[in-house]
Amino acid sequence: MPLFGNSWTGSINSGNGSSVGNPLSQLEGLFSPSADPEEISRKVKQFEDTYSLLFQRMDADYSKLLLEPYNANEDGSDTFRSYTSNQPRTLAKKVISLLASAKLVIRVPQAEATKDERAKYDKKERVLFGFFNQIDERLIKRLEKSLKEQSASYTAVRGWVASRNLIIKRPDGTQVIDVTTWDMRYASFGLGGDGLSWAAYKTQKSVRQIQDEWGTRMGGKEEDLYDIIDYYDTRTNTVIALGRAETSFTNMDGRTHPQVLKPAAPHSAHEVPVVIVPVGPLPKFESTSHEKAVASYGESIFAENRGIYEANNEIRSIYLELLAKSRDRTWILRSPDGEKTIEENPNETGGLIPLSTADDLSLAQLAETTKDAAIFAGMVGDELQMGGLPKTSYGDVQFTLSGFAINSLRQSVFGVLQPLLDALEWYYRRVGEQLLDQYTSGAFDPMTLSGRGNNRQYFSEEISWEELVDLPSAEFRLVAQLPQADMEKMQLSQLAREGQFPLLSDSYILDEYLGVPDVNAMQDSVKEQIAERASPVAMNYTLMESSAARGRQSLADIYTAEIQLATTKEYLQLMQMQLAQMQMQMQLMMGQAGMPPGGAPPGQPSEPAPKGEGSQPRMPMPRPQVMPPEQAGMQSGPVPQEGGI
Repeated sequence: MPLFGNSWTGSINSGNGSSVGNPLSQLEGLFSPSADPEEISRKVKQFEDTYSLLFQRMDADYSKLLLEPYNANEDGSDTFRSYTSNQPRTLAKKVISLLASAKLVIRVPQAEATKDERAKYDKKERVLFGFFNQIDERLIKRLEKSLKEQSASYTAVRGWVASRNLIIKRPDGTQVIDVTTWDMRYASFGLGGDGLSWAAYKTQKSVRQIQDEWGTRMGGKEEDLYDIIDYYDTRTNTVIALGRAETSFTNMDGRTHPQVLKPAAPHSAHEVPVVIVPVGPLPKFESTSHEKAVASYGESIFAENRGIYEANNEIRSIYLELLAKSRDRTWILRSPDGEKTIEENPNETGGLIPLSTADDLSLAQLAETTKDAAIFAGMVGDELQMGGLPKTSYGDVQFTLSGFAINSLRQSVFGVLQPLLDALEWYYRRVGEQLLDQYTSGAFDPMTLSGRGNNRQYFSEEISWEELVDLPSAEFRLVAQLPQADMEKMQLSQLAREGQFPLLSDSYILDEYLGVPDVNAMQDSVKEQIAERASPVAMNYTLMESSAARGRQSLADIYTAEIQLATTKEYLQLMQMQLAQMQMQMQLMMGQAGMPPGGAPPGQPSEPAPKGEGSQPRMPMPRPQVMPPEQAGMQSGPVPQEGGI
């Protein structure tokens, strides 16, 4: 049974029993036939009977995860040594680690969106990130693992992932995102035309726990256990307790009349607030027995190797027994009458064994396996690796891998992870959609959400539900951190964008080749970097800001002076260019009016140019107000003082 039974469920009921929403629909839900305790008990029992083979498979997989000891003796004794391989648990932990470390990318498509639309889409992405961040914070406070770790574990070990997802408005007015993961071994559900028609989760609670949570005193001792069923349909939620004559969790025999712990009350969703996703690329194949058909639907990572784990343990047990016998060798003592014995152990170092000349003490022949046994052991090891992950994925690399070898390794690992990643992506999408649907219903106040978005930048803001209405659906993607030939990818990406006519656009290269989560944010960052480095003034301004932020005000003042000097130079150069252009226009206008080149009016002699050896024509000097500092005899920068700084 689960370590933590999550039977507390929230609704949008206030302290006085009033609720938010349509009163007529809620009243109809309170008297819904599907909320009848006897009917709920019957449906859960029927589901458990139908999926009994699936539950048996889940129990066997869980035993492999726990590494329950293997016994090579058919009679249950310990005569023959037994070996239990750690391969199932090692595989599970590695796969769970890869899934839990995958980066979650939430993106609303923005291909043809305007700037204002992109701002709304970004806000929707931040809301979803804020939801999942608040979910994790709440789970950690309850001493549970994060949502990503729990969902990764259930996906890998159970082959199913599920959770109940609600936004709760408490009587004191506070609002929380309450997502509780469900172990599908103890969940049941029913399907309608558009998805789930009901879902239930069964846990065990003692008489004391029931009284503490619901204030109901059950019959029996304080340590006696009851089955608690947390039931949801499309409108209501109720909690019932089933009395038991035995402690077996799945045995429903001997039950008493179901007792209601929480009366049927409307929840905040417009559907069954539960998401259930099976794992695996295979559909549900029909069979002559429905129980067999559902038993193989939604497979765990042990599916490929489930049939050879026992053979692998048996082979290793045989080798362990032979090694033990080689350590404690068997001795043969031959005497004339055949009745002589020795008290000392011949295997002990330094022992003295008295023997007569007629006695003979020798080692028995050592038992060995045949060559076929070693070949068979290698075959089983190869199949275990093909059904799981290659040894190199655990860090067992004996030599440097080439780019082709790294890509091959990535493909082999990705082939194992892809079905699980697909299931988790759909799970996150459905959870996000259910929470958004509840938030945008108008029943909740604006929430302040925080977290880190696709660009890894922290945000904290209040976002009202009105800003999220009628926006496109978000896409969810999990990017696993797998080995890859980074150098080759960078080289290919650079080749694809070089030349006058690039083969691929930068957006496509960033998205498909390099796997950048947020392409738009990355392109904006690159453009900002180009803008910073293209202008010396912009570069000095950035250095000035960084120096000031670090508390180096004297250094920031130096860059401030450099910025002012560079700006003054550019201004003076611009004025000088404008003056030269004005002079050219005046000369052109004078030439058209018939004035001599010297500029004197018609009929007046122009001033003769000075003659003499080495004489040069005088160039017109600009006004001092527009002269560069160097031409005016001023220094363009600070003069270093004698003795240095």
